[in-house]
Amino acid sequence: MKVASKILLLFLVCFTSLFSQTREKIHIEQKGSRILIFVNDLYTNCASKYSSDIDIQDNNIYVSFFDISNQKARCNCYIDLTIQLNQIPSGEYKLFVQKREFKKFGYARDTTTNLFTQNIKVRSNNTRIMASNSIEQSDCKKSQERTKNEPETNKEVIVNTNSSASTITLLFDLPDDADINVQLFNMLGKQIFSAYKNGLSRGTNSVTFSVKDLNTGIYIGRITTNSGQTYNFRLNWSK
Repeated sequence: MKVASKILLLFLVCFTSLFSQTREKIHIEQKGSRILIFVNDLYTNCASKYSSDIDIQDNNIYVSFFDISNQKARCNCYIDLTIQLNQIPSGEYKLFVQKREFKKFGYARDTTTNLFTQNIKVRSNNTRIMASNSIEQSDCKKSQERTKNEPETNKEVIVNTNSSASTITLLFDLPDDADINVQLFNMLGKQIFSAYKNGLSRGTNSVTFSVKDLNTGIYIGRITTNSGQTYNFRLNWSK
């Protein structure tokens, strides 16, 4: 019974983390005691205004960024952030980059999501903790706006399986023309399948994929469009 409870807990943790995955791309550049953190393709509200913070605890550096705007626009867009850390004391650290949300700025609840972790070495003449940080935010690169009367997109995915042909067919609606990426994950959250389809049209679409190498089991699926929309589904596969 205890083993079954542990397996269920592991599944719930992996399932939750799978669907909270973000599209941000993060990389760092280091020059002496200065560290640049680049957060690219952050999907956010068009009225967002980001700030950043740094906290050094023992050999851990926690860098967080968060939206401090109380206003919300009727559109979302992709932006880039550049966070600069200065005067980091010499040493070996584990760097954590975190995205935070706060109820006081209009979000549903206070949350902290770890997006990136990397071990770093800093060589500088600075031996005291006097680190500082600054942030730069780009303009919106691409926005998506929905009018009041525009209906929400139906995000249901109908899954049809054909074990004799080793194929699956997915039926779903798109609000606009799009390219898509279809991914399948096992119950441990490991991606075991990925495929692309380009040039799909607005409206109902049907796409078929070969899954001849897929083992019998239960999988979590995700469809992601090039505009950032996601569709989740569950696949029960049997050969």
